[in-house]
Order: sequence, then structure tokens, then C-alpha cells
Amino acid sequence: MLENLRVYFNLKFSKPFKNDSFLLNWCVFLINGHYQSYIFEKNSMVFQMILITRRECSNLGTRYNRRGLNEHGFAANFVEIE
Repeated sequence: MLENLRVYFNLKFSKPFKNDSFLLNWCVFLINGHYQSYIFEKNSMVFQMILITRRECSNLGTRYNRRGLNEHGFAANFVEIE
């Protein structure tokens, strides 16, 4: 269910429920990200492109106050794009 634990912003608040599968089903996991779908036409063919981004919560901060890597090797404000 939780494949990439680095993108869930409220994971530490849901840890008390992880041993109870019934309660874990009621937890809502928050992800900071963006979804956008593009539809375009080229040479009478229609294409759809989907952009999905997820921001890791390991090393967050504002642009000028958080830069580089932390002591665990996580990049500041890292965004994964699919």
C-alpha cells in the first residue's frame, strides 16, 4: 500500500495505526504533488500526455534557506516527475 514512504507528509501521525489494519484503512495519506493532463494533435493523430509530480518530505524548506544535501544524503526540495 505504501510503496514510497518518502512522499507521505503525515506518515509520522499515522504510525500509531500501522499495526491495526482496520484503522489503517481509515487513514488518509497526504502527498504534495501535481497532476496535469495534456491532449494535443499532430499530423491528424491525437496524443495524451500525463505529468505527475511528487515532492519528497525528507529535506523540506524554502528555496533560499534549504539547499544541497542533508546528513542523510537527501536533496533539498526534491521533486520526482513521472
